[in-house]
Amino acid sequence: MSIKKISQKEAYKNETDAVKGWYYQLPDVDDGRSVIYAEVTGDHGQRKVGDKPRIYYIIAGKGEFIINEEFTMGMPGDVIVIPPHATYSYRATESILKVLMVMDLIDLTKLRKNK
Repeated sequence: MSIKKISQKEAYKNETDAVKGWYYQLPDVDDGRSVIYAEVTGDHGQRKVGDKPRIYYIIAGKGEFIINEEFTMGMPGDVIVIPPHATYSYRATESILKVLMVMDLIDLTKLRKNK
């Protein structure tokens, strides 16, 4: 595989009331992966993980994560791994939570938008 670079201009931007994100699509990596930079200002909402874990790196801010009914706090420098098939949610507990996520390739047509 050759070097792949995606600029922020090429990333897909999506914004809801609580999350502003840039989606970098990597269909040829590990059977398809998305790398997402997100700025979270509220409740992300509940999600269900697919066959691969979701990995969150906390860049700035603090957030509460509930994973399969277990609670943990995320702070700058923390990595939080959501296991396959888990149900989870998270929210910012400060004005803004900045995270970098690695997950299964996301279907961009199914993203919720309201801005």
